[in-house]
Amino acid sequence: MNRDTIARIKKTVQSLAPELEVLRGEKGEKGDSFRWRGKHVEARKYARFDVVTKGRSAYLATEMTSQQPPDAPWVCIAQAVDGEPGERGERGVQGMIGKQGEVGPEGPRGERGEPGLRWAGNYQSGRRYEVGDVVGADGGAYVAIASTEQPPIGGAGWNTLAKGGETGPRGSKGEQGDGITSGAAGIATNIAIGTNALSSSGATGSNQIAIGPNAISGASTGDGTIAIGANALSANTSGNANIAIGLNSQTAINEGANVGIGTSSLRNNTGQGSTGLGNGCLLNLSSGSENTAVGRNAGRFQQDGLTALTGAANSIYIGSRAYGYDNNDGDSIVIGTNARGTGANQTVINNTSTTLTTIEGTSTSVFAVSGDTMRIVTQRNPESTAVGTSGDFAFGTSGGTTFLYFCIADGNWARVALTTGY
Repeated sequence: MNRDTIARIKKTVQSLAPELEVLRGEKGEKGDSFRWRGKHVEARKYARFDVVTKGRSAYLATEMTSQQPPDAPWVCIAQAVDGEPGERGERGVQGMIGKQGEVGPEGPRGERGEPGLRWAGNYQSGRRYEVGDVVGADGGAYVAIASTEQPPIGGAGWNTLAKGGETGPRGSKGEQGDGITSGAAGIATNIAIGTNALSSSGATGSNQIAIGPNAISGASTGDGTIAIGANALSANTSGNANIAIGLNSQTAINEGANVGIGTSSLRNNTGQGSTGLGNGCLLNLSSGSENTAVGRNAGRFQQDGLTALTGAANSIYIGSRAYGYDNNDGDSIVIGTNARGTGANQTVINNTSTTLTTIEGTSTSVFAVSGDTMRIVTQRNPESTAVGTSGDFAFGTSGGTTFLYFCIADGNWARVALTTGY
């Protein structure tokens, strides 16, 4: 029993003191006092004057009992009353996260849903459509509600999902885009695709095709030019019939009849009639004309492999990194990977790693050149066949002797007997 309860009992007794004083008799025997038993325990037997609590109340046993409060013979002598809420306490420390529980058993499979809609594209005549198929027709959408081959507009087996709207008013004309432009630069026969392709107002040439950013972007007056690739023929002014395919192909050209295929092919060329096939071929050529180069960087450098070849004319370079000799190259021919030219009017076949070069033919002798020696591979005896052209030479055996033959006139041979040793 708490202090408040005892205080209330004491106050009650004191309030009855005057009445008790009037009725006071002789001193009686010593009575029993209250005994605090704590929280009520079910089925426990309590004596008279035992005090217990149950819930939020205190009870006094008026006689021996095993009943539960508030049933008789229990008497409620105190009952708790809710006080005003106290101030909110501070939030406690976050507790530890508990372990994840086990995955529960898989639930039963649900019932099969209703069939959905299937987009079947635009309506096709003669095709059979099944329930749930959705097609497009005349700007609207229609769903099949039965198996049908009839058209969705006016035919059986269809419901309308969405009907095409009426044609709206014509919009205003948009700005010029970067797509395909027919009649570029004001010429009906020109075609341009790409940013700034054939964009110059001064471009008056016809039959031009420009594909790629800045392709034929200068004031080109040339006819029949084709440029495919960014900056291809970007500086062409008057050249006709040029073809440039590749990034930065023929960016400086102003003459005609050139063909450059490959990145930076004929990039700095300003001459005419040259052909380059391969990335970087004839890249440095600036003033020469009528040259041909095939292969990556073919005709790009002089024989040292570093100095730019800028002035060759009427020359041929075939092979990856086939080098010219110098800027005086004219009628030079250089064939082979890393082959190096030896000067104007000279021909070089293969490079210094070559061990054997063979020249074959069906009506003449066959020769093989190795280093600084030349070998006649096939023997031929002009005495048995007098066919020959002045300047031909051959070797063969006659009567056990080996001869070297030289044709001094058509069909007329001279010979020298060959002996071993020298």
